[in-house]
Amino acid sequence: MTAGGPLRQVVAAMPGRLSNGSAAQGTPESGKTFLGPLFQDALEARVEAPVLLDSDANASQRGILKEDAHIGNAALFVLSSALNFASCTDHEITQGRTLAFGDLGVLFSGVGNETLDGLLSGKGLLRFAQTRGLELERIEALWSEPLDAPSRPEVVQAFATAIVTAVSAVAVTLDPESVYFVGRLSPLAEEVLPEVRSRLAHSLPSVPAIRVVPQVIGLSVAQGAAQGTN
Repeated sequence: MTAGGPLRQVVAAMPGRLSNGSAAQGTPESGKTFLGPLFQDALEARVEAPVLLDSDANASQRGILKEDAHIGNAALFVLSSALNFASCTDHEITQGRTLAFGDLGVLFSGVGNETLDGLLSGKGLLRFAQTRGLELERIEALWSEPLDAPSRPEVVQAFATAIVTAVSAVAVTLDPESVYFVGRLSPLAEEVLPEVRSRLAHSLPSVPAIRVVPQVIGLSVAQGAAQGTN
């Protein structure tokens, strides 16, 4: 890769929440091998440049902040294999005091006993859809393939309810101006957005702007990480 100059820094956006390069809750088992100070030290020695490990949510948010200097307070959900969350205050990424910060996936979604992570992550939503009789191998089929199953509306409705719950939680605690949704499930988020906005308008005195950000798979998070450290 030609960068037009010496390599100054490598930013690795990892799935899950991190603190000082250590694995935090919400990190998929398959990704934990690549987290922690030993991996960071080994990578720095290999590339001879500083390495910063950060979550994909923080990286995505940094990219959005870089593109819009007027964003003050905002929240962002990565709807990917695992649910991930980031927020910013006064245009700066918010860092929690403990690893519990941002772990909104443990909250109940408003649908039975399902948690937010159970309906707003690819893995969780696929499991939920399968328990409702949808024979899906990949969650993308829920919106990319014609499905005549009568249970599809139930699954989509549950997803919409989880979105409403997630936005409500951050609206009444962090009071963001905007809430962003990115990641693997963003096409489904786009589908339910009109209903979500309508339901929130009936339950919240003030509804933050809600935006679904299109992403190029494999590139968007990396671009946000790079933009956020220029």
